Amino acid sequence: MPLTQCTTCEHVHRVGEHEIECSPPVEPELARFLAEDPRLGGDALVGEAMGTLVPCAYVDTPAGELSLALARDHLRSAIVIDRDERFVGLVEGPDVEAAPAEVCLHRIVRAVAPVHERSRLASTIERMVKERARALPVVDEAGRPVGIVSDLDALRWLNGKRAAAAPNR
Repeated sequence: MPLTQCTTCEHVHRVGEHEIECSPPVEPELARFLAEDPRLGGDALVGEAMGTLVPCAYVDTPAGELSLALARDHLRSAIVIDRDERFVGLVEGPDVEAAPAEVCLHRIVRAVAPVHERSRLASTIERMVKERARALPVVDEAGRPVGIVSDLDALRWLNGKRAAAAPNR
């Protein structure tokens, strides 16, 4: 499709010189499901549901060091950044634990497209299901990492909304 069409789309977050960052529309079945029960937050944003910790590690960090930090803080993944603190990718706990302790993260990092903090939570959940991802990195307008949204974060947020919407007994 023409680039001009993308720049006017309601799903676009940022237009760069060589890239466009957007959130695709929600699949019709999921959209209907969310619309049927507004307590599920069909218009919720990722930034509302993501965790409060932003576990980051530099690309040259040894896997052994990160493994200890993840275990200490009870975390399952970390955002990998370069020395200029730009987003590189994501590492999951099991991959870090399986790597030799001296291997640097740049050897095991998974390139994954981050989600924008203003992306719709429903779209992000759908993407996580399609990609079988337990977590996705979250970035701000400048593309800087601001957090991680996990499947459990989304479930906790939805459960909190459901509980808040439930009638008092």
